[in-house]
Amino acid sequence: MDKYHRLIGKNFLYLGGEVVVKKIECMEGDLLKVTTDKKIIRIRESELRKELLPIESEIERHEGIMLYRGVQVESGEMTKLSDALMENIKKVQENKEFIDQARSINESAKAIIELKKAQIQMIKLMKGL
Repeated sequence: MDKYHRLIGKNFLYLGGEVVVKKIECMEGDLLKVTTDKKIIRIRESELRKELLPIESEIERHEGIMLYRGVQVESGEMTKLSDALMENIKKVQENKEFIDQARSINESAKAIIELKKAQIQMIKLMKGL
């Protein structure tokens, strides 16, 4: 357990949100119980480094990697985007004059989706470090 002591009090990205590790306990086999400021996570020791991504670490201080802190997906963000797009489809069906505005909204949505794809790529790259 001493090897996990250094994780306590540190910030991590977990499932798109930021958490602070408060306590780590060994359960049966290689299962760990990680208590954070927001939830309790039960995770296999082999998956810990893949699922809890460090936010504040020595790695972050290297040039170009500080952006990692910004890679967070707000819960419900993609749902809001989907809802807005569905609302626009409905408006276009009801009023053909809305088509030009809907095209503009569609382009913005595409840009947001591409940004999220880039953020996911960055997370995958960071896992490999």
